[in-house]
Amino acid sequence: RRILQLPCYLRYFDLLLAITSTDDQEPLIPIGFESLERFQQQLQVTPSELLVLPNPKLTDVLGIDGKRLLTSMHTAHILYTWTELGDAEKVADYVDCYPFDVLRLQQNATKLLKALGDVEHVLHQPPDADTSILPVDILPLRERISSLEFLIQSGLPSPAASLASIKGIGPKLARSLHGNRIRDIEDLANTDAL
Repeated sequence: RRILQLPCYLRYFDLLLAITSTDDQEPLIPIGFESLERFQQQLQVTPSELLVLPNPKLTDVLGIDGKRLLTSMHTAHILYTWTELGDAEKVADYVDCYPFDVLRLQQNATKLLKALGDVEHVLHQPPDADTSILPVDILPLRERISSLEFLIQSGLPSPAASLASIKGIGPKLARSLHGNRIRDIEDLANTDAL
């Protein structure tokens, strides 16, 4: 709840960090000491508002610290990588874990994002404005959570989130479209025939 009340624009990684910080997240994938330097470099290029907070504020917002915080960051990074690569084997090789752990993370994250969306709905009134034509980067929180849930379900990168706004396009069809070089709603609109 605390994270949903922050006065900043939460990015996809921030939302993933929020769910991996809960007691309901499983599995949690710890990071090995030998991977810390590479992981730090990866986090430095990951868009996030939470990672720029001072450590005391971050631990207060997430309710975790120390090794648990590091493990949550690593687990969130695995999920973020899943949306970029969309292949459990490739993600597992990239982050040094097992493919079945990636799939378990994906399944659990989908459930937790749904729950996060439900909490956000209870905390905030529905938006009055029509946000269906806004780019994903400036969507209200409720739509960002829903878009991220779609990306986690489908294993697609963030531009593909716009496909979720089209009725009838689910994760399987979105993956198929993405595989045929239709990466977002704009590509779909510019397609002569399907």
